[in-house]
Amino acid sequence: MTRAVVIVQARTNSSRLPRKVLMDFGGKPILLQIINQVSVASLISELVVATSEKQNDDLIVDMCQQNDVQVFRGSELDVLGRMTEAAKSANAEVVIRLTADNPFVSADLVDMGMSHYLRGHPLLDYVSNADNTNFPVGLYVEIIKFTSLLSVNDTEQSLEGREHVTSAFRRKPNFFKTHIFESSISFNNKYLTVDNKEDYDRLLPVYQRLIKKKPNFTLADIARLT
Repeated sequence: MTRAVVIVQARTNSSRLPRKVLMDFGGKPILLQIINQVSVASLISELVVATSEKQNDDLIVDMCQQNDVQVFRGSELDVLGRMTEAAKSANAEVVIRLTADNPFVSADLVDMGMSHYLRGHPLLDYVSNADNTNFPVGLYVEIIKFTSLLSVNDTEQSLEGREHVTSAFRRKPNFFKTHIFESSISFNNKYLTVDNKEDYDRLLPVYQRLIKKKPNFTLADIARLT
């Protein structure tokens, strides 16, 4: 089995909604809800939270340790370096990148992305549903071959590229083999990410209804309820 490691990118220093990843969202912090949903995916080997070395992110480390979740600490601003080192520490062959402000990400979405990657393996460097697809904002997953991530980490010089991790794969389509997948499901709600307090207030009751109906929800459950 390919060693596919989920790496959830998380920090508390959000300018629009500080500490949002630790805010209660249906009885648990947003970050923990994501971890619990994704951990049951069948095509993953391990899950790691990648946070920064800043003191304020001690709160994330504490939460992970209290819930037996692996955590890696690295640079706050050089997110590409942090993700690469986290993947290296976990002996990843494939990195499944998630961000901690997307609480509706489900296990079947992760498995869907991995299935697309495995069908194209070993030719594919990068698989995603984040660009020009019919998925709502916030239902995104990125699958990255670890050796390709290493290559980007070694060569990427721009601040934008270091911060946004995977932009090089989209900027260099002739250098990397990429695949973008879509959904056969139609979603009414097109924005399922928690970016600010308004998003939080709007999405919290939706999430509460969702987990009450089905604690380990699927993409189809999300589409029906949202």
